[in-house]
Amino acid sequence: MTNTKHFLSLVITLLLLSVIILPVQGQGTQPTIATAQTGATLNPQIVTTTQDCFALSNEATGDLIDGIVTAGFGGYNLYQVFLDLREFSNPSITGILTDNFLTALASNPASAEIFTISLKTMDTPGNIVEACTDGTVQTVPVYGFYSVVQGFPAQDGEISGVGPAYFTHTTDTSGYIATWDVTGNGVTTTYRVFGVAWGVGQPPFSIYLPWAVKSS
Repeated sequence: MTNTKHFLSLVITLLLLSVIILPVQGQGTQPTIATAQTGATLNPQIVTTTQDCFALSNEATGDLIDGIVTAGFGGYNLYQVFLDLREFSNPSITGILTDNFLTALASNPASAEIFTISLKTMDTPGNIVEACTDGTVQTVPVYGFYSVVQGFPAQDGEISGVGPAYFTHTTDTSGYIATWDVTGNGVTTTYRVFGVAWGVGQPPFSIYLPWAVKSS
């Protein structure tokens, strides 16, 4: 009789343990929605974009930005300046500052930097600025003369009311003159310079032009 009581007590105890333990174990093996969402945020996807840019250089000793400002265009924004460069450059630079590029610039909102920053605010010695298809104005030093030394072709010409200027540009096989990345808010943007407008004045730069400049 005593053994029977002990056996029944043991069976009752085991049954009680199974009721308590098994549900807890089952709950521990099930992933929750909250856990899945948290895991997803640990590996955010970086969005990448590319934007094309044209540079306007105030490099010594040509000081092209200063020349354009002195000619009366200081109150213009970069988009307006590029339109005038196309209109008043001889020979034509429509193959460099293309319709597609200008259309991309024009598609930006009125609040974009290419429409709100005037050229005269960027008229400092050696300053170089880029107008890009996302509407931003970049200030990366992409020198016109150095781009020629690198082997990129340059078209020489005259800007009416301003003076001589050179337009370094890429070709179908040359790649871009310069590129750089900017990352912010989960987006990495690669900016690509396909052309530089620059001026040449006093030596030492002007004495190298017969050997360095390649007309397109």
